[in-house]
Amino acid sequence: MKNILITLLFLTSSCSKLKDINPQNYFKLDGKKYDLNNSYYIDYGYSKPPFGFFERDFAFTENNLEFINTNENFGATLIFQTYTPGENYKTGTFVIGAPWTTQNVDAYGTVSINGINEEFEIQDGTLTVSGELPDIKIKFKGTTTEGAAIEANYSGKPKEIFDN
Repeated sequence: MKNILITLLFLTSSCSKLKDINPQNYFKLDGKKYDLNNSYYIDYGYSKPPFGFFERDFAFTENNLEFINTNENFGATLIFQTYTPGENYKTGTFVIGAPWTTQNVDAYGTVSINGINEEFEIQDGTLTVSGELPDIKIKFKGTTTEGAAIEANYSGKPKEIFDN
């Protein structure tokens, strides 16, 4: 029995350390953590001058995307609209409020509080996108318009959705 307990303690400790090495997909808003169980992206492609940028949006959700199109309680969502100068998408660092001639991002989301979906906007922050589709990593730190701290971490293969 003692050996089983020691083995269980070792496995629990090892799993905890693995989580530290491979962080979960989540975002934290004002200290509260929300799991990001689903991820999606949509390529809007290149916008010809005078804009001259490539837009790719990412959506991360607690629940399936199908719930977003209803008024049901769909849990937490986090959306990044990324813009990169030129005809092709480039990974890297995106800054909220940066000039259109540089890589920039708009970000917003929702959380469900007592069964009611509450929207929030992000007024400043930095998003880092690395890797190439289908495998990407995203890290974000910023502040909402209400002054709440927000951070996000994601690593995985988002599903492509199409703009119909």
